[in-house]
Amino acid sequence: MINMLDIGIKLGKLVLRDKILFVLLIVSTAFISFITCFTYAMILNQYIESEVGENKKGNADSLEDYYGIQIDFDEGSVTKGEVVRCLSRIIDSYDDVVENTFSDGFLFTNDIDWGYSIKTPMEIHFTMDKEGKLSALPVLKNAKKYGDVRGSIWTEDDESQGNNVAIFWDYIDSKSPNNKFPPVKTAKNKDNTVTIEGIDYKIIGYRRNDYYPTPWVPLNSLPDHVGISFVGIYFNEYVTENTFRFVEKIFIEELGDRVIFPNESKTRRKIKYTNNTAYIAAGLLALVMLINYVILFTYVFEKIKIDLYVFRLCGISLKNATVSWIGECILLSVPIFILSLVVFHLFIRKWIRPYFRYVGGIFSFKIYLLFTVGYLVLLLLLCILCFAKRIGHLKIIRKEVA
Repeated sequence: MINMLDIGIKLGKLVLRDKILFVLLIVSTAFISFITCFTYAMILNQYIESEVGENKKGNADSLEDYYGIQIDFDEGSVTKGEVVRCLSRIIDSYDDVVENTFSDGFLFTNDIDWGYSIKTPMEIHFTMDKEGKLSALPVLKNAKKYGDVRGSIWTEDDESQGNNVAIFWDYIDSKSPNNKFPPVKTAKNKDNTVTIEGIDYKIIGYRRNDYYPTPWVPLNSLPDHVGISFVGIYFNEYVTENTFRFVEKIFIEELGDRVIFPNESKTRRKIKYTNNTAYIAAGLLALVMLINYVILFTYVFEKIKIDLYVFRLCGISLKNATVSWIGECILLSVPIFILSLVVFHLFIRKWIRPYFRYVGGIFSFKIYLLFTVGYLVLLLLLCILCFAKRIGHLKIIRKEVA
């Protein structure tokens, strides 16, 4: 009975007999691994680059679907505290999201009372760093930099302690063409505060150029029981389908059927199509290189076929002889392929990022696992096909001896 130890011993003999051939097999396998990843990365990167260019020309859909995920909730059924818990779970559980930290996010509350003539939703901005800290400061600093906020913005202490400070709608200098609301200055109290859900917030600055004229406040200052209508999460990197499904799973696990994911957008369908195209292209290229690899391994067969013939003469079954040869091919190739994927992820991926800026969020454990399984299946099929005639020769020898 041929076992893995027998196969390993025969491989060891092969290494000792022909070191150059062994090195060629390793290099060939590593090359297949690298080229598969490169092909997948280049196709997706080129697609996103083209969409960015078309978007800048005004000829493409919004890029939000490439970098963002929006989740809706049944009105009044989900609270701010529950949403924050979901966001924290995402950061705690998923390495790709940690690497591609949130660049921006926002949530819209249900219609609330803030001293205005009508109740309206409030827009709360945030970012999330690798430690899972939620903060709107990066968004505020950016708005201040580009002149969308005048006056002061709140501090890190205000953010962490949930102090009751607010940046009010700039009713004096509002030039937003989307402002269809009545004047908001009546919502401002005489003591320069604004009352939100019965809590007085001190006005420290003014903002403009947003659709909703509601104040901005620190996320932690908003009571946990406030209802949320939807949340948008945006990332620094391209959002893979794997990331999207993971975020979806977290919210469904926490909130059940209260979560409403919008219908699949045209952009996301295009992303799926491009992903599938990249898979097929990478697979076909890997297949071509695998054929060369198997041809190279047939030379290995010529080196060890005498051993197999001896095994057949000694009574080994045809099945075990087949398993022996194909086992050597797999045992030599698959571990090297997996190791090459690790090298690509840890080192090469970082080296190519200056040239392919969108590859950071493309690769995940699921992608690498898919590549490995696909490689193993193709390798098995090619080995079996290539071994067909040689099995016939082994049968003939067995009959002649009989």
